[in-house]
Amino acid sequence: MQRFTQFLYRHSVICLASFISLCVSVAIAGSLVFGHHLLEVQSLQSAKAYSQIVKTAWTVYHDDVAQRLRSIDGITITSQYKNIVGGIPTPLAYINQLSQRLQSSPDSPQIVVRANVSSLTNQDAVADPFQKKAQDYLLRHNDAFYQVGTTEEYQAFSYAEPVLMIDKCKDCNLLPLETSSAVSTKDVEESMGFVTVHQPLTTMIESVERDTRIIGAASALLGCIGLMGGILINQQHKASQRILRDELEQKTIALERLDLTDSLTQVANKRQFLKALNQEWRRVWRQNGHLSLMICDIDYFKLYNESYGTQAGDQSLKQIAQAIQTQLKRAGDLVARFQDDEFYVLLPETNAAEAEEVAAMLLDAIHRLKIIHEQSDVSPYVSISIGIASTIPARDHHPDELIEQAEQALYNEAKQSGRNDFAVQAF
Repeated sequence: MQRFTQFLYRHSVICLASFISLCVSVAIAGSLVFGHHLLEVQSLQSAKAYSQIVKTAWTVYHDDVAQRLRSIDGITITSQYKNIVGGIPTPLAYINQLSQRLQSSPDSPQIVVRANVSSLTNQDAVADPFQKKAQDYLLRHNDAFYQVGTTEEYQAFSYAEPVLMIDKCKDCNLLPLETSSAVSTKDVEESMGFVTVHQPLTTMIESVERDTRIIGAASALLGCIGLMGGILINQQHKASQRILRDELEQKTIALERLDLTDSLTQVANKRQFLKALNQEWRRVWRQNGHLSLMICDIDYFKLYNESYGTQAGDQSLKQIAQAIQTQLKRAGDLVARFQDDEFYVLLPETNAAEAEEVAAMLLDAIHRLKIIHEQSDVSPYVSISIGIASTIPARDHHPDELIEQAEQALYNEAKQSGRNDFAVQAF
């Protein structure tokens, strides 16, 4: 699960694009399916309505026209009424004629009424396969039959509904009968007719597909907007992450510096000095080189603080630390505030004579600061005393010995000889 989450995070744009593409595809497919289903439902309702209109018109024509005119001399009810003077159509002929008149355009429904299934010839079955299927189905079921099919010219919704007909005037006046509980099976086969409604769907399907394309285009546009928004958010998130990461690194470095830097003088602290001493000791030992250490103690610093205050004392410590730092030229040289008024200077690859030269420069640099110190017995200005220890690290030696030798040189020689001076211990 964690790997999957990491994959999504690393490839968020690709995953978002794939998800949006999937959603757009589902939306298009769903819209198309829904459109066709809605079209089928509407076509079914329309076909039922057409069929009901036909049967109602059939009944009204039979009851109010044919039945009333059948007894009038000179009027003949026949399907061949156009060739007979005084002829009027039978209900079936009237309905078929009405259906033909309703077909005002190729997109209009085509309504066909057959008097009985026996009138469906083989030639008709070849011409309209749906009527053959409808006949076979309606002989076994007493409900409607419909299908969506494709002809050579167009797609159409075809609907067939059974009607039972009764002969009221010797083959001239057939009336649809809704209930057939009193009619035998044989009579049903002979008297069953059906209404078929063919509704061309090409125009409506084109409309559905056009609307679906519009929906697809709108979904794709929204998806692109969402993707662009996701990309912008992702870029903003990554930029924010970079900023946070940089800030974290800077704060980490600052914390590390605080952990290894004296907060007052901004030079190395005791911890950093001891770490550097051990590292340089091992390195110089492997190279059989020299390593020197200087301990710089401010002369009469306690009296300076008592006379001028701790704030002035802190300021003088900052100046002295920077003066010492300025005199160190080599990359490995390190100055650290080890005690309140003591600075340790580590000098890798430096022998005793070279360390003495550095000590002399430090004494001169501190003197040039000209920090007034009237309570000093050795100078009118702040001065330092330096103890130097220099050695070639060996297996039987330890870094602490270097510190001990430097302390002895400072306290037993430099301070004893009058301060503002340096002394050297080499071993």
